[in-house]
Amino acid sequence: MSKQGEISTMSSHANVRFNHLLLTKFNILTTLEYGPLEQRLDSEWLRARLVEFETFCLPSVAGQVGADFRWVVFCDEASPDWFKQKMRSFGDVLIPLFVSGMTNATMGQRLKTEGLTDERPLISTRLDNDDAIARDYLSNVQSHFANQDRLFVDYPIGLRACEGALFSGLWRSNPFMSLIEASPDNGVPYLGVYFKQHHKVRKTEQIKTVWHSPVWLRAMHSANTVQTQVGIPRLSSQDERFSVDWAGLKTPPSLSKKVSISLLGYKARLERSSKYKTIARRFSKI
Repeated sequence: MSKQGEISTMSSHANVRFNHLLLTKFNILTTLEYGPLEQRLDSEWLRARLVEFETFCLPSVAGQVGADFRWVVFCDEASPDWFKQKMRSFGDVLIPLFVSGMTNATMGQRLKTEGLTDERPLISTRLDNDDAIARDYLSNVQSHFANQDRLFVDYPIGLRACEGALFSGLWRSNPFMSLIEASPDNGVPYLGVYFKQHHKVRKTEQIKTVWHSPVWLRAMHSANTVQTQVGIPRLSSQDERFSVDWAGLKTPPSLSKKVSISLLGYKARLERSSKYKTIARRFSKI
């Protein structure tokens, strides 16, 4: 996007020294731990997720400023026809790709087959379909491009929206990471940011950590609340750095309720930690 809400055409990218793709997996299953696949083809699940998509994800991407990029949204080819029509109805804001059998390891090849990569270095940024990014996020990612190769760019500071409230949080190796890749030799496909699960990146890959004001927003719901409901309550229940449908959120709770949500989140995170489980097992034997 070169201007807010406007996706550039393929030809307009010719003079850019890198190719930037924003990648979203809407309802494809590339790792079994996020199954079952049948759920992601269910119309009820898809409609519920579309509400999150149109509240958070879609407007935040359409609101990007100062960045030249294309947004590719992967959908399962076995999706219902009504869903396919819906994804196509968003027009130039995104490129829907309906795929079958694609994995994280073969995503780069699919991008090449679709003509979405070329000889220029690639920046690929991941974004879940129920999350949002600040207006300047992609332009900020691009500002760190310096012809690196296989370098992940990580912004640990972000927000979480839960029950109408916002919480500030710190999350390293989060699902908003970007990957910078140099042009591969002999036409080999790029890897793409999804080639390694985000929580495993820090173990083996080069990472550039960028300390910046919150640039991502994680939507909280029943599918991910226990996993990520950690953060410090914010007084304001909106943040104008994000182009999201704030009217679509619940009525903000009281401050005491925000504190309660935060404490429960930290408790859940503690109980899931390996150190806590080890200590709990020792005390259970006393």
